[in-house]
Amino acid sequence: MPSYFNPTGVWPGWVRICEFLDEQYDQSKNITATKLAQPPQLVALQHRHWNQIRLNVCMEADRILGNAAHWLMARAAGPNDVAEQRMFMTVDEMTIPFRPDLLVHEGNDVFSLHDGKVTKTWAVRLGGKDEWTMQLNIYAYGCRQKGMKISRLWIEFLLKDWERLGPIREPGRYPEYPLDRLEVEDWGSETTEKIIRNRLGLHAKVADIPDVQLPECTISERWGTQARWAVVGASGKALPKKANFGSRQEAEAAALVSTKPNSVEFRPGENKRCEHYCTVRDFCHQYQKLIQQAPI
Repeated sequence: MPSYFNPTGVWPGWVRICEFLDEQYDQSKNITATKLAQPPQLVALQHRHWNQIRLNVCMEADRILGNAAHWLMARAAGPNDVAEQRMFMTVDEMTIPFRPDLLVHEGNDVFSLHDGKVTKTWAVRLGGKDEWTMQLNIYAYGCRQKGMKISRLWIEFLLKDWERLGPIREPGRYPEYPLDRLEVEDWGSETTEKIIRNRLGLHAKVADIPDVQLPECTISERWGTQARWAVVGASGKALPKKANFGSRQEAEAAALVSTKPNSVEFRPGENKRCEHYCTVRDFCHQYQKLIQQAPI
């Protein structure tokens, strides 16, 4: 299991909580529905370096909050709902375990599928993450294989960085409340089965590949943003209406025709997952390349 260091001397129980959560993680090389939706490089590195991972317990608040929210959702489930129940689906004779957060019973064999996420407002403003949509559809496929009728797929958000003034500053763009939800597209069983087969193939291909040759995570999988040039006003904020550009020349041309005082500024791209959430970045050749790249 990963080991933890405690730089500020916080309550040692936090370490024990993290160790308990690690014990729940499926350390086998068997693929699960959650792993299936994750980048093959990430899953492979976690399998190979699980016992070498060293983490700062003071940075584990997000994981603790997320698991606490899931625990509470399960306790609030109705008498006919299905919460945190381990199930199994079969695709091409391969058994894939999955554990949906919550299936809300709507009558007869009909359920709506709900996945809880403790996340930041930017994720909601961008319409969620592709990985979340894939994960929910894989869950729905498995539930339908068991005879359940799935009516709708929902992500239930708890926004940890929500601000009261946000909806006032950015009406229509900023989430109105810190508890929010997003309905995701239901791909249907036929499309989802094709995607599951494709993902199984991608994960199988990396089994015997050395770390340095693993397929790199896409910018979407890295929760990344492209580097850009911005035309900024006196406050340092990007001016509205096409203020971001792919090259300095484009930005300078736009700055010349702007009627407001401005300057041109380079804004490097960001890889949020790699920099803030990935537990195996120290073993990742792609991340090492990314941090060595200088702005162009």
